[in-house]
Amino acid sequence: MKKVVLYVCAMLALGTSLFAQPQEPKDPPEVPPKQWYEKMDFYGDLRFRYDARKREKFEDVFRYRLRAGVEADVNDFLDAGFEFRSGNPRNPVSDNQDFGECLLAHAASAYADFRLAKSFYVVAGKFEHRRYWVVSDMQWDNDVTTEGFMQRLRLESADEGILERLGASVYQIVLEQGDEEAAWLLGAQVRPRFKIGEHDTLVFGMGYDYYVDPQLVVDLTLAGELEGNRVTNLLDESGQLVSDFRVLTVFADWRNVTIEDWPLAVRFFYYKNTGAKNQLGTEIGTGAQGTGTDNDTGFFFRAAVGGGRNSGDLAIRFTYYYSQPDAILYAYTQSDTSRASNLNGTRFDFRVAMPAGQSLNFTWYRTEPELGEAATMNRLFVDYVLGF
Repeated sequence: MKKVVLYVCAMLALGTSLFAQPQEPKDPPEVPPKQWYEKMDFYGDLRFRYDARKREKFEDVFRYRLRAGVEADVNDFLDAGFEFRSGNPRNPVSDNQDFGECLLAHAASAYADFRLAKSFYVVAGKFEHRRYWVVSDMQWDNDVTTEGFMQRLRLESADEGILERLGASVYQIVLEQGDEEAAWLLGAQVRPRFKIGEHDTLVFGMGYDYYVDPQLVVDLTLAGELEGNRVTNLLDESGQLVSDFRVLTVFADWRNVTIEDWPLAVRFFYYKNTGAKNQLGTEIGTGAQGTGTDNDTGFFFRAAVGGGRNSGDLAIRFTYYYSQPDAILYAYTQSDTSRASNLNGTRFDFRVAMPAGQSLNFTWYRTEPELGEAATMNRLFVDYVLGF
């Protein structure tokens, strides 16, 4: 009898296994979405610099720079950021401070980047210009933070053709604010990006910058209220700008990554100020004399190799700067050359990456005026940078 009971139980168990409905897989436990404060990304760097220059006489100084910021991916439609930079608040083209000076906030900036459609964004606040449109450091010093509004379009190519992306921007930038007026920059830029083969990319584009009341910028500089670059554009006898500034820019940026540790990059910018005017004998900000020509053209060329961030990686760069006096507005241009516009100069960079985000950089400049008789300047930077 016992054997019969065991047999019946076994058959019942077999039948249950054969005819039982399969179990639905259980859904994984739902992970709550991250809060916006959990998406914050902190960054910064500290740089110590030895700055030596020789013009009429030899000068040297030790400086430092501190930058720290945070970015947050708030949601699918909004990114925001805040950044602190050291430096003189009245100097828009330098974050450096001499040793012994009290730490100041040169540019405490905040911005919001709104995604209003799939490929359309609006940026408002004070933001780093290089993030949103293509510029050279000859026209916009790397330490400048622009303030205002930008509307930008970013279209990704849907096929595998040569055109990889199309970017375009329209911007309204406040340059300086006076008691009753303001100097503005109104501009636009178009920049398609092409994928050429497996290793090469090319960005080719053009832009147009329309400066509103740049004379306010000159007046603030001559009054000592705006520091940084000295005036190197042509002025008449009453200290007024000879030219308007309507700057057309054409540029190309080629990059090759055939050798992963030694990427190649070449950049070229051409500037033409369509608002430049002839005026024989007018004075330039440096005291030289105009020639009666337009003085309206500028070039920027840079070739670079290397640039990795791993310890021991090297980067080498060569840059050529050329700007006639009225090719670009002086105030926000490359300050390290000391020439702003009215510039003919070269630059050589050598960087060694070190462990833990550190690097050692050597930079040498040789510059002289394109117009006038100011002395040639040689300048050397030795930088130790700690990123965090």
